[in-house]
Amino acid sequence: TVSVLNCIAASRVGARQMSAALWVLAAAAARAGVPPCSICADRLRANYLFQPYVDSERVMLSWEVAATDPALKGLAQTKFRVTAVDAASGEVVWNSTLAASDSVGVEYLGARAAGMRVVWSVDLWDQDGVGPCACHSGAADSSSWFEFALLAEADWRNASWVTRNDTVYPSQYKNECSFYTANPTAVVRRAWTVDETRTLASARVYVAGLGYFRASLNGVPLTSAGEARSICEPGGRCVPSATAREPPPSYLDPPFSDFGTRVYYSAYNVTAALQRSRGSAVLEVELGNGWYAPFPMRFWGNLNMRQTMAAAVGDPKCRVLVVMAYTDGSEEAVVSEALSGTWTASNTSTVLNNLYLGEVFDNTNGVGGDPAPVAEAAPFSTPGVALQVSPIPPVTPQGPPLPARRLAVHPGAAPTCAPVGPSVLADPVPPNEVVDRVEVLDTGRNHAGTCRFDVAWNPQAPAGATARVVAKYGETLYPNGCVNVMTSVAGQIKTPNKGAPCQPPLAFQGSELRLKKGAAAGAAEAVTWEPSFSWHGMRYVELHVLSGGGVPTLTLLPNVSLTCTALRTNVDEALVDWASTDARLNTVLAMSKNTFDSNLMSVQSDCPHRERFGYGGDALASGEALLSRYDFAAFYAKRAVDFVDAQRSNGGYTEVAPFNGIASSGLGDGSGPIGWEAYLPEALLWLRKYYGHRSLLKELYPSVLRYAALLDANPPGIRAGLGDWMPLEPTDVAFTGLNFARSSYLAVANISNLVGNASAAALYTNRAAAVRDAINAEFLNASTGAYGAGSQTGQSMALYNHIAPNATREQVLSVLVDNIRGAGNVSGRGNGPPRGGAGPHMLAGMFGTKWVLGTLSEHGLSDLALEILTQESWPSVYWMSSNPYANATTVWESWFFSNNTFSHNHPMFASHEQWVLNHVLGIMPAPDADAFSKVLIKPSPPLLMAQRAPSQTAAVSATYRTARGPIMMAWDLAAATRQLNVRFRIPPNVAAVVALPNVPVHTVGSGYHTYMTTL
Repeated sequence: TVSVLNCIAASRVGARQMSAALWVLAAAAARAGVPPCSICADRLRANYLFQPYVDSERVMLSWEVAATDPALKGLAQTKFRVTAVDAASGEVVWNSTLAASDSVGVEYLGARAAGMRVVWSVDLWDQDGVGPCACHSGAADSSSWFEFALLAEADWRNASWVTRNDTVYPSQYKNECSFYTANPTAVVRRAWTVDETRTLASARVYVAGLGYFRASLNGVPLTSAGEARSICEPGGRCVPSATAREPPPSYLDPPFSDFGTRVYYSAYNVTAALQRSRGSAVLEVELGNGWYAPFPMRFWGNLNMRQTMAAAVGDPKCRVLVVMAYTDGSEEAVVSEALSGTWTASNTSTVLNNLYLGEVFDNTNGVGGDPAPVAEAAPFSTPGVALQVSPIPPVTPQGPPLPARRLAVHPGAAPTCAPVGPSVLADPVPPNEVVDRVEVLDTGRNHAGTCRFDVAWNPQAPAGATARVVAKYGETLYPNGCVNVMTSVAGQIKTPNKGAPCQPPLAFQGSELRLKKGAAAGAAEAVTWEPSFSWHGMRYVELHVLSGGGVPTLTLLPNVSLTCTALRTNVDEALVDWASTDARLNTVLAMSKNTFDSNLMSVQSDCPHRERFGYGGDALASGEALLSRYDFAAFYAKRAVDFVDAQRSNGGYTEVAPFNGIASSGLGDGSGPIGWEAYLPEALLWLRKYYGHRSLLKELYPSVLRYAALLDANPPGIRAGLGDWMPLEPTDVAFTGLNFARSSYLAVANISNLVGNASAAALYTNRAAAVRDAINAEFLNASTGAYGAGSQTGQSMALYNHIAPNATREQVLSVLVDNIRGAGNVSGRGNGPPRGGAGPHMLAGMFGTKWVLGTLSEHGLSDLALEILTQESWPSVYWMSSNPYANATTVWESWFFSNNTFSHNHPMFASHEQWVLNHVLGIMPAPDADAFSKVLIKPSPPLLMAQRAPSQTAAVSATYRTARGPIMMAWDLAAATRQLNVRFRIPPNVAAVVALPNVPVHTVGSGYHTYMTTL
């Protein structure tokens, strides 16, 4: 303690700075003579993120309660004290005093000011009243920081929205056809001199962009991935952790939102960069189209997002503020504006960029152009449009790079592969262009991301030689080895459209480089380029290398290599250290993780290529599966806001959010189908159950009541929705629609109860019961237990959602099991196979898959659940990974193989991740859990895992990080004896209800627990 005090005292000057040191001295005195602490606060978060920038009305603080000795049992936090310090002054700005509330969702009630960094620390008192306790071990730390960004419009200091000057660099977007002509991206630039006569204390850059942007300072890209993780002292001093890594680069900023309602901006700490700048600073912001400037393509022949999102589209623009604070208390600001001429813009060599079609790089006419003063864009800070710092982590690279391995090189025109055709640009290509070669490359797995092109000209090529390189991205190969782009074509645009004569007849994902050698013959020349404003869902790349004029022999054309990078929103993984003896189950989990990773570009998307939209139904089907894999505390809060921002005037939620006009079989007024609308209230309950989002429930509760009022009107769409999507057997859509209405009523009732509206809770509980009774009256055959035709979806839906009366549940289950066991040799679909395999199989769609797996394990049938999940024959998820058509590394949109229509990278059939966490591992949040305050420990190990293990013993282990700390689980099961050994660890402040086979149900607290029993 003395060494920490000395460090703090030495780093502060003046009486104000000593206040924090005195607080530390008082805390040390309080600790004197007390027994050792058994707990301390760890992994401190603000608004559910580590060391974030915030500007929300509420800042919610959370931490994990860590055990100083993991072997100790029964540990708990009984009281806490939060102390917050202004990092610049060292003054205490908030002291919570002693409080007995939770470790999740504690509201910060201290001072707020734009640019103020708050260092906050937590002292705890344990179950024996010992405290204050704090961790300062390096591995765990009870202090952290968050920083207020810009809290009001005035904090932007009159910064303008700016764009390139249309009179100097005219935008080509004048009519539909002009979108497919060269329209280079613009770089907005500002240079200034940093005053070196004063000492710079801190510097921040704030950038708001419409659409995507990439910012750099003195040529170094800025990243919105935050700062290197710091270790902080209670007095306000923070230093980089010894294990901290530099934050990764960020892509695709800002997050997708309804730009007519909410625009996100990024904040960057550039203090060190400006301190190194030697007085000179140049800030550049390159502007791409992103979601804000979509092309007028006709998805499915008619959906034009420039029309359906007309209130939130335009030409790219940005708003920029730089704030430099000096140690003498003075400040200096640089703001984007057009009048002074100090902000300029010029073009780049990226002459086309589109989310779906990709980007075109062209250096044949030089690079960019002379800078010209920017123009002021139309004001965007209009009433009702919120400008908010990004509430989620950015999109960043995930895992090591993926070098693209050459599978084949076809010389010449490659008649086996389809010609690349004309450029996506309407500009003509060289008339004497000749195909040199076609290369097929494999990145190793299906993923979403971007690829860097490294191009090396043959030194013997003369100056002025030109070439064109076109990349086509796809998920599968044709039997002849060429890349199949058809499953990833944007909006199913595969033929010419008379209503959109200039859009590509085949809207495949692509990249194009138009190259011109500048160096003379005998000199080497290299070009490196990575697309900045698009991404692609792909495994394979087909490269077409073509010569232009000035190349005497094709052998002088450049060599091209690709290195690809997988991208996703940088949420933390919750399920870690997974190990299992079951190879098939491991394969299925690897497939689902690859699929999830591919569909997290600031929204949870349906697929990473064809659409990329945030469908509510897909999220309802697989949402808890993703919660079983990632920390979605901030991500799903943002998604909830997306749907509320898009809510229709009749109270309905849209099919996709942000909204783009899709409204299939909805409840009117542009709202979505009932199964897609049901997502939002369920997601709010997930956020409370998994993460303790209490304030968000209160904030969005009026929206939920508006939706409930729509259901009260009983619109006909409830009985005419989309049903269970993509099953292999039908289920009455009226049956599924009423189920979704009932689940929505129950969710509204639960939310009403949580926010303290008892009368609404009772009202909607009764309405849910009335819908349940109506379902049973209309669809249940009480004598047989069949709902309707007895589909897997219908039977499991009635059981999983507690619709089936208790007296008939066994019959309902029997019908379900008989269906599954009799589902062999089902008729084929799509492009194969012609018929299914023998034995039990899954036939349900995206909702039913979750219900079937969960229902089977809840009724002691985990063996059957594992069997249908990992069947080697069609249909099953495992079959997708090993079949005669395409060995998948991701989960498909359809049970059957498709080589033309359906995506091969779709999360909707990956709900087995939730089944694995809840039933195989046996970790499930209790229905009334608040941020995992109560967990059910109930593994249901499939004996089949042990029977097919080489050693005849199955073993599973993993750690799941909850909002309150990690839960560790391991079990092994012997096939011969059926002996089950279970060992798990519960974090403090969590009650675990243990429900093991042949063990009386009981509750335990924190610590390690070991059991030996039999199945």
